[in-house]
Amino acid sequence: MDKLRILMLAAALMSSGCKRHIELEYAAVAPLYVVEASFDGRALDVAVRRTVDVVGGLPPEPVEFGYELTCDGREVCSGTAEDNTYCFTGREPVYGGSYRIVIAVTDGRFAAESTLHPPVAIGALWFETAESMGKEKLYACMEFEDPAGEENCYYIYYRNDRNGRKAYFLADDERRDGRTIRVDSVVSDSSGHMGVESEGLGLEEGDVLRAELRAIDRGAYDFFRSASLGTAFAPSNPKSNFEGGCLGCFSAYSVSETTAVYRADAL
Repeated sequence: MDKLRILMLAAALMSSGCKRHIELEYAAVAPLYVVEASFDGRALDVAVRRTVDVVGGLPPEPVEFGYELTCDGREVCSGTAEDNTYCFTGREPVYGGSYRIVIAVTDGRFAAESTLHPPVAIGALWFETAESMGKEKLYACMEFEDPAGEENCYYIYYRNDRNGRKAYFLADDERRDGRTIRVDSVVSDSSGHMGVESEGLGLEEGDVLRAELRAIDRGAYDFFRSASLGTAFAPSNPKSNFEGGCLGCFSAYSVSETTAVYRADAL
């Protein structure tokens, strides 16, 4: 049985006490489309926006778009929308199938493929405390059996039902194919978190922690990993699995769910 502790070192930016007026010139950057698309085997969720050509981080602008989802060449659903859409297909998921989404906008066309893996059952979920880097931390511990003979990647999602705080973590089966995988994730602060509140999930006595184990493919795994880790050391856009020059990701995934109640006196 393997035990994985996920820790991430955050770089701190420090400013000097010297104040100077500095003028900077920025080269114009052409706006890009950002596509966020996911399919859980039964419903397609898509959002398309366009970045703004302004330095300063204005939010992307919504756009009108057309979409078509196919599985192994057969249409699953299609339509048009503005900003975002949620489409329930009414069909059974095709595990092992290659799902392909095509997004059409007025001046472009983008496509991505993602394989839908079967769901992997969560074997157990519990809490533990351990000292790390001189500080006691609270871990959510998840255990599951990895399917043998195939590459598997996982997106682990946690949510505190009381306050809505959430976190996600990534894992794969490299060097652990077909074995029991245990993932210990820090939930007491931001150590190892990928895009969550710095104070962690804020768990208190009696809180319900909701957990999802999503089986994703390598393309989606690479996107989430580059989005959370890559920009910390070398600023860049996340690794998109879309063709056509847009940002974003399309992920077909299956999900298993469970919950655990936090009891401090049981640790």
